[in-house]
Amino acid sequence: MWSYPLFILKEAYIVLLFHMVIGFLNSSIDLKLAKSLLGPLGAIGSLGGMIGGIVTSSYAKVWGLEVIILIGVSMVLLAGLSFWFTDHSINLSENKKAPNEKKDSLFSDIGSVKAYVLSIAGIIALAQFAIALMNFKFNLQLESIFPDKIGKTEFLAQLYTAVNGMSLFLQLLILPIALKVIKLKNIHLFLPSSYLGLMLLILLLPYGGLWPIALGFWFFKSFDYSVFQASKELLYYPLGAKQKFAAKYLNDLVVYRLAKGAISLILIFIQSPIVVNIMLVASLVIWAILLIPLFKFKPRES
Repeated sequence: MWSYPLFILKEAYIVLLFHMVIGFLNSSIDLKLAKSLLGPLGAIGSLGGMIGGIVTSSYAKVWGLEVIILIGVSMVLLAGLSFWFTDHSINLSENKKAPNEKKDSLFSDIGSVKAYVLSIAGIIALAQFAIALMNFKFNLQLESIFPDKIGKTEFLAQLYTAVNGMSLFLQLLILPIALKVIKLKNIHLFLPSSYLGLMLLILLLPYGGLWPIALGFWFFKSFDYSVFQASKELLYYPLGAKQKFAAKYLNDLVVYRLAKGAISLILIFIQSPIVVNIMLVASLVIWAILLIPLFKFKPRES
């Protein structure tokens, strides 16, 4: 039963800490600096994930799961307490306002860019659908291979260490260059296209088992944590300060959670491997198609 409150704590951590930090960053630096910083800043998180994965895989059997959980919860609490040491005098209203910005209500600020913001919401939702469906395929295989908790925990820790290692590589060495020299549209198109290609390759393999699905899980998660997160944040930069805040609130806090909840609810009732594969492929195809109107509606960057 402890998995439920711990999972909720993890989701609350993502909302209250991660997206708060990124939202503040978006309103504090310009696009040029963001392209240089988003990768390395994300790499700090990946480094922490690697260390956590190594500790868990190495000591879960020795210390027990309870000690591992207490260490993880302590790290989350320390991250929250670190906000007491930030500059409390900074306010979003001090930043440059968007043109013709008059109303104070939150969502009225995004009226003129509603189509663009909703397009971003669409790709966020579809990305979550794809990740959740791949997670479901992976978890089914994992449960069949590792019936005991310790073996499952050790394997997951090793896999997440590999995920964070790949994310760290992409964030430190690839993203600072790629975000500057490759068009943002092409980066976004690469993500669903590469996911779809890997997914079709896994489906066409003459043998199944855990490792092909684990490879897909590793690839999806690695690029979601690094390339998708950074390239998604850059989509907010053509917006004004208040528009960014409202758009991130709607997309990263509301749509992101609703999408994860919706696909999880669907998977309670629909667990056929064929249907799951169809939904996964359909999510990736629609994601790629949605990029056409997204960049059509994108405002000019000031």
